[in-house]
Amino acid sequence: MEIMAAYTDLTTLKNYLPAETIQQLTDDNNVDQIDVEKVNYAIKQASDYIDMHCSGRYALPLTPITDSLRDICTKLTAYYLYRRTLSLTLPETIKVDYREACNSLQAIQQGRINLMPEVQNPEFFASSDSQYDVNNVVASNLNVATNGWNNYYI
Repeated sequence: MEIMAAYTDLTTLKNYLPAETIQQLTDDNNVDQIDVEKVNYAIKQASDYIDMHCSGRYALPLTPITDSLRDICTKLTAYYLYRRTLSLTLPETIKVDYREACNSLQAIQQGRINLMPEVQNPEFFASSDSQYDVNNVVASNLNVATNGWNNYYI
């Protein structure tokens, strides 16, 4: 299986999860080895999820692959590997890391975190004939915040 934009790899995943755990999560045929195809599929799922969040702000595929990007992808990959096996309980650390990765992606998407330090002011990619005005949405959010509605999100 070929991965177009892979933001992590098996070596990095092994630094996050023990190889025995990865084997347990992927070895459906009991051959006592890591099923690399299943790992690659989970990496693709995680990378696609990242691309979905970053596509409006950054050109894809994301390059270079920063440590932060690799970390987010590795945590998402581990979650996807656990999710595919119903017989194992999802550890609390994986749940927390998954939530943190998703929160980071939302912050990147909203422009609160700059994923690529060399890109000083990442902009939304929008065509000139877009029916949505990004500046109007931002202004709308500011109006809500200045009117004291801090708990509302648009």
